[in-house]
Amino acid sequence: MPTCPACSASCVHGSLVCPRCGEDLDAAAVAENVPVTRALMVVGVGPERVYTVPKIDLHLIMVEERVFPEHAIVATMPIRRLEVPVRIGRNDLSKSPPILPELDLGQILAELLPGKRPVVSRLHAALQLKDGRPVIKHLVASQNSTWIQRGKRLSAVPINAQRELEHRDTLILGDPLGRYVALRVILSDPR
Repeated sequence: MPTCPACSASCVHGSLVCPRCGEDLDAAAVAENVPVTRALMVVGVGPERVYTVPKIDLHLIMVEERVFPEHAIVATMPIRRLEVPVRIGRNDLSKSPPILPELDLGQILAELLPGKRPVVSRLHAALQLKDGRPVIKHLVASQNSTWIQRGKRLSAVPINAQRELEHRDTLILGDPLGRYVALRVILSDPR
């Protein structure tokens, strides 16, 4: 099991950041015994995780008609990790080079929707920072689009456009009137 170079905490294989201190893990620690088909689903594991830096949580709350409690499936990362775009999508090892988004929803969607056509594109969207604030950018022209629901207002994210994310926004990947995945955005700053 890899350990954090900053605090020596044990880290889950495939983690990009330390679950204790939020330190970025080096490529060697990330690659150690990580199956190539599982780039990243959950950055850290467990409710005992204490961050001392601002972070963003993405809670999987809905896949098509299936609703999940807000803390059941969560991807967590320090906000500073978004200085380099974090792509959301699903792995495809049949391509050359392979498509490996940092936030891979492919495996969990295959488990939840066996035999169904994927609702998330291989490289669907990217999270990144703009002026220190998290934004979402829709990456590909396809049937699957990206939407932000803020309260009762639903707005599409045009391809290659960036839209700022706010605390408790819902990211909708797919068709909001049909098949989609919904992720609740939770922003927290412990300071």
